Amino acid sequence: MYLTILYYNEIKKKVLIMSIELIEVKKKIDIFEKAINNPELLLSEEIVTDIDSYNLLIDITLNGKDYFDYLIDYLSKINVFAETKIRLDINKIIISMPSFNEYKKNDIIMNINLEKRTYKIINKCIGDYKAIMSNDYVFEQKELTDFFKKYENYTLKQRFLTAYKNLMNKNKTKIVRMQDCLFSLFVSKKYIQKCLNDEYKRIDEINKRSKKIYDKNIELQNFYLQKAPIHINKIEQKQIEIINYLSKYGFINEKY
Repeated sequence: MYLTILYYNEIKKKVLIMSIELIEVKKKIDIFEKAINNPELLLSEEIVTDIDSYNLLIDITLNGKDYFDYLIDYLSKINVFAETKIRLDINKIIISMPSFNEYKKNDIIMNINLEKRTYKIINKCIGDYKAIMSNDYVFEQKELTDFFKKYENYTLKQRFLTAYKNLMNKNKTKIVRMQDCLFSLFVSKKYIQKCLNDEYKRIDEINKRSKKIYDKNIELQNFYLQKAPIHINKIEQKQIEIINYLSKYGFINEKY
């Protein structure tokens, strides 16, 4: 008898939960339908009140479009969001602006968390622009190392001096010191010149590549100095406009 009552209570509880869920679904569908005719409701607390109602909206579609499709369509037509790109990323609306740099495409300037009713300013693009504008690019030419420099003017006196230094080098074993000493004494000038020419060529190629990179960086920096300040100002102004707009609907800054 006790088990029967317990089982009955469990069934009653499940039916009650199902009834609440059905009521909630109907309520959300009614609000969703109203929002089609009055799009401002799409941002209201009446639609997204908690994670459960948020998840519920993901599965509701009307005329082949879900809540987020309608919301993005609505925001795209508002002046505040002019010149921005709006897309959905999991549970956040990502706001970006086209970059003045054709290779960079879009700059993300903000995201909006609908479930938490918060927004977050994203200034990474501004930081990147400022870093390039303020960077102190320096072109340093690679030079011949001291090891090769001592062979550039390899006189007889230089041979004996180098041989002596190699022989007295305490950082190497006796066999290696003796090998270096003999090499310094008997290496041919022709071989030395070949090694030097190969090193000259290698250094020249490195310097040409470095100069090319340096020139490219300077060119990009000058381009950014000309275009970025205006673009940064547009981003900051757009962020302020969007913040003021979202504040009307109770959205607050996400501090962390």
